[in-house]
Amino acid sequence: MGRLFAAILLLSACGDDLISQPPGQVPGGKVDPGQGSPTSQRFVPDVCGVGRWTTTIASDPLMDIAITQPVSVTGAIGGGTLLAVPRAGGTMTGFTLDGKMNIVGNPNGTKIGINESFTAVSASVAAGTLVSAGVDAGTIRLDLLNRDLSVDHQVAKIPGNFVGKPAVLYANGERLVPVAGDAGLTVHAFDASWGWLDSKDFPAKPATGMTTVQMGAKAMVAWSTASDCHVRMMTGLSTGVGSIMGTPCQNPRIATNNTFDNSVLVYQTDAGVQYQQIAHGVMDPPTQTVRLGATSPRVLFDGQRYWISYIDARGDLVVGFLDEETGHVVSMGLAGTSPKQGAYELAMVDGFPWAFSLDTSGYSAQRLCVNAVW
Repeated sequence: MGRLFAAILLLSACGDDLISQPPGQVPGGKVDPGQGSPTSQRFVPDVCGVGRWTTTIASDPLMDIAITQPVSVTGAIGGGTLLAVPRAGGTMTGFTLDGKMNIVGNPNGTKIGINESFTAVSASVAAGTLVSAGVDAGTIRLDLLNRDLSVDHQVAKIPGNFVGKPAVLYANGERLVPVAGDAGLTVHAFDASWGWLDSKDFPAKPATGMTTVQMGAKAMVAWSTASDCHVRMMTGLSTGVGSIMGTPCQNPRIATNNTFDNSVLVYQTDAGVQYQQIAHGVMDPPTQTVRLGATSPRVLFDGQRYWISYIDARGDLVVGFLDEETGHVVSMGLAGTSPKQGAYELAMVDGFPWAFSLDTSGYSAQRLCVNAVW
């Protein structure tokens, strides 16, 4: 499982803990081949870029949001797309962002032309095409969207209460869409033209939440019931390995380090936020408490480090990163960032981790980086 899991996870909401960094590393997870000093440096998380838009919110900011990074017309990666729906139910709004998080088009967003009342949303890119997955009263609707956020066409409507972020995964070339509902997990397979191929059920008690992550050529799904937590690493529609933990993992999120084939699952309990290690698709107890009284956990692997975030008991957003050499995490509060009921996401855009959030003042995007203090 690597040295990452040899140490106990330590989180500090104050942001004044310091960690050592091995020679050759510079802020932002980049490697400096010219740095040859044997002296360890110490680093802290920081915000090194900010974007804000939609200063007037006409609706309640209790929103579910999803972010993905589309492919441009030239095939280059740049900027991102944010989709949002009201948690109480409503239409979908989209924002197209450039690499500096400037709005491209209407700063108040573009209404997606789908006549449904969605309560949750996911965004994915499949074969260069933006895919939206909206949850509406036990049904998940998949649509292909054009670059201007107009609807190309509807792909499918499938039963389910939860869909992962991203909704579309690949397992050894198979295009899969896992969804969770009253009967557990169902994974649907589609061909390259979005024709339905087959489905596979993984029966369990009614699901209360789910999460997904692409894991190289494999895919990982985790879902919770009221009494237990399930994880499945998929090497195909019907192949893979799974494990069960005898306690629930509510509001789960997962990230993975493909190099070492390990993952971190964060989730919410009555006491606060906890995390669980996963190695080769199998959960590895014990769990660790991240923060008492915290809610809405997120986790992201940026290619070098795991970033973990949550909303603290005061309602403020806190982020931190885990150093793989020492096992320590340093955290900081994002000043003035208080998303309503988890209306935020961590996402990779243009090679950097970003925190996207929504509160009563509008949307904000904050680029997270690592700075040396000496």
